[in-house]
Amino acid sequence: MNRYEYKFLISNAEAIDISARLSAAMSRDKNYADESYFIRSLYFDDRNYSAYYDKVNGVEHREKFRIRFYNADPSYIVFERKLKHGIKVNKSQIRIDENIARAVIAGDFSALGGDISGGENGELTGEIYARFARGFYPAAVTDYEREAFTHPASRTRITLDKNLHAPLSFDIFDAPVTLPIYDNGEVILEVKFDTFLPEFIKLLLPRNIGQPLAISKYCLCREVLMKCK
Repeated sequence: MNRYEYKFLISNAEAIDISARLSAAMSRDKNYADESYFIRSLYFDDRNYSAYYDKVNGVEHREKFRIRFYNADPSYIVFERKLKHGIKVNKSQIRIDENIARAVIAGDFSALGGDISGGENGELTGEIYARFARGFYPAAVTDYEREAFTHPASRTRITLDKNLHAPLSFDIFDAPVTLPIYDNGEVILEVKFDTFLPEFIKLLLPRNIGQPLAISKYCLCREVLMKCK
């Protein structure tokens, strides 16, 4: 299902204030009882870095593939495809194990056509395999901490992503050296919903938050790798 997605860059002080406001009116992500959790994602791109340049050049319809897991725990890994058209986003995912993840990272995309290809995931895994077979490669890794708030009205989800770092290795199951993206502790605020942003949630956000920005964690971290070459 397509959802609206807006991103803002705010200060750490603003994030602390917003977090306190949202805590009083929204629920924490049900999968993570703690205030925040760690996310590591490995993004793939083709030889021409089409996903990167499509974002940089403002192409309306874009597609990204990534492997993602949480709190450095490889027992739950997902392979995701993210489609974006303007401010609308559609995400599909399949669960994979560490062996499949390592095989894909190493370039063995046939692993995507194995046991995970059946049932309701068959169409997605088939598309992923077809795309990767034409040449997709690890392109950048993103590390950050997330606070997530949800509300059933319009399936609203608001996240605060902090401490964005760019690992300098594609070995996501190791402890790679990382470099910070923002020097002053800036936080990425993401606001997502199905059809409308509930008015009472809108009032919890600062009036001077500014206009939404075209922020891509993948592009930011990919640029760090390009500078390090």
